[in-house]
Amino acid sequence: MITARSHGLPLHLDLAVARFLDIRRTREPQPADFNHTFPALLARALSDLTPDERHVPRSVSLLDAFDLDLATRAAGLTHQAPPDA
Repeated sequence: MITARSHGLPLHLDLAVARFLDIRRTREPQPADFNHTFPALLARALSDLTPDERHVPRSVSLLDAFDLDLATRAAGLTHQAPPDA
Protein backbone atom coordinates (compact mmCIF):
# COMPACT_ATOMS: atom_id res chain seq x y z
CA MET A 1 0.00 0.00 0.00
CA ILE A 2 2.84 2.39 0.85
CA THR A 3 4.58 2.02 -2.51
CA ALA A 4 1.31 2.30 -4.42
CA ARG A 5 0.41 5.53 -2.61
CA SER A 6 3.91 7.02 -2.98
CA HIS A 7 3.79 7.29 -6.80
CA GLY A 8 7.57 7.00 -6.65
CA LEU A 9 8.05 10.05 -4.42
CA PRO A 10 10.91 9.38 -1.97
CA LEU A 11 9.56 11.85 0.60
CA HIS A 12 6.30 9.91 0.78
CA LEU A 13 8.29 6.79 1.59
CA ASP A 14 10.29 8.65 4.24
CA LEU A 15 7.09 9.93 5.87
CA ALA A 16 5.57 6.46 5.79
CA VAL A 17 8.64 5.01 7.51
CA ALA A 18 8.48 7.72 10.17
CA ARG A 19 4.78 6.97 10.68
CA PHE A 20 5.52 3.23 10.93
CA LEU A 21 8.16 3.82 13.61
CA ASP A 22 5.86 6.17 15.51
CA ILE A 23 2.95 3.70 15.48
CA ARG A 24 5.21 0.79 16.40
CA ARG A 25 6.01 2.45 19.73
CA THR A 26 2.48 1.80 20.94
CA ARG A 27 1.02 -0.97 18.76
CA GLU A 28 1.49 -3.16 15.71
CA PRO A 29 1.12 -1.05 12.51
CA GLN A 30 -1.66 -2.14 10.14
CA PRO A 31 -1.93 -1.61 6.36
CA ALA A 32 -4.87 0.77 6.90
CA ASP A 33 -2.53 3.08 8.84
CA PHE A 34 -0.86 3.87 5.51
CA ASN A 35 -3.90 4.22 3.28
CA HIS A 36 -3.31 7.96 3.01
CA THR A 37 -2.19 10.31 0.27
CA PHE A 38 1.02 12.33 0.49
CA PRO A 39 -0.74 15.49 1.75
CA ALA A 40 -2.41 13.49 4.52
CA LEU A 41 0.92 12.01 5.63
CA LEU A 42 2.56 15.41 5.52
CA ALA A 43 -0.26 16.98 7.54
CA ARG A 44 0.11 14.22 10.13
CA ALA A 45 3.88 14.78 10.33
CA LEU A 46 3.43 18.55 10.68
CA SER A 47 0.84 18.11 13.42
CA ASP A 48 3.54 16.53 15.58
CA LEU A 49 5.67 19.69 15.43
CA THR A 50 5.56 22.61 17.83
CA PRO A 51 4.22 25.93 16.49
CA ASP A 52 7.80 27.24 16.10
CA GLU A 53 8.84 24.07 14.26
CA ARG A 54 5.81 24.30 11.92
CA HIS A 55 6.82 27.85 11.05
CA VAL A 56 10.03 26.58 9.40
CA PRO A 57 8.45 24.38 6.68
CA ARG A 58 5.79 27.00 6.02
CA SER A 59 8.50 29.62 5.53
CA VAL A 60 10.75 27.59 3.27
CA SER A 61 7.83 26.37 1.16
CA LEU A 62 7.76 29.87 -0.30
CA LEU A 63 11.30 29.50 -1.68
CA ASP A 64 12.46 27.74 -4.85
CA ALA A 65 15.55 26.38 -3.09
CA PHE A 66 17.11 26.79 0.33
CA ASP A 67 19.85 25.65 2.68
CA LEU A 68 19.79 25.39 6.46
CA ASP A 69 21.03 28.95 7.03
CA LEU A 70 18.44 30.42 4.66
CA ALA A 71 15.66 28.28 6.16
CA THR A 72 16.58 29.50 9.62
CA ARG A 73 16.54 33.15 8.53
CA ALA A 74 13.32 32.76 6.50
CA ALA A 75 11.58 31.34 9.57
CA GLY A 76 12.82 34.27 11.65
CA LEU A 77 14.71 31.99 14.03
CA THR A 78 18.06 32.58 15.71
CA HIS A 79 18.95 28.89 16.01
CA GLN A 80 18.92 25.87 13.68
CA ALA A 81 17.68 23.31 16.19
CA PRO A 82 15.68 23.26 19.39
CA PRO A 83 17.77 24.50 22.33
CA ASP A 84 17.68 21.05 23.96
CA ALA A 85 18.75 19.16 20.80
